[in-house]
Amino acid sequence: MINLIEEKIIEIADNLDCGFKCFVNIKNGEIISYPDEFRNIGIELENWEKEINELENNYDDYLEINFMESRDSFILMEDFIEQLDDYKIRQKFNYALSRPKPFKNFNYEIDYNPEIRELWFDFKRIQMISWVKNQIDEFNTKLQ
Repeated sequence: MINLIEEKIIEIADNLDCGFKCFVNIKNGEIISYPDEFRNIGIELENWEKEINELENNYDDYLEINFMESRDSFILMEDFIEQLDDYKIRQKFNYALSRPKPFKNFNYEIDYNPEIRELWFDFKRIQMISWVKNQIDEFNTKLQ
């Protein structure tokens, strides 16, 4: 059973958000993270050789915490928009999601709405933490 303190869960959520692969040792709760080569194009992984070797040699001892799939991220953006109070801003963001390249459009709107930007980052962080907790809970449930 994996039992992590809140700070460790937050660390995982933040690392996932930065494009890192994250693993939790199911025996001792140790966390290993390193950049995902597909989310960080051109990154050199030699600084993470120790972590990668540990995982390769003891893979069965670790639970990988998965990234949100594109569909989950899209739903996250929709949920964020729904909770905004200002109808005009909600409309602007919904329009951004309805056009081609919705992620790019959403990020554009976030970048040019500083008051919304902070709300988005706070909302996203809370949801990412919940995402990590859910994966750990699912793993623990399977063990019972």
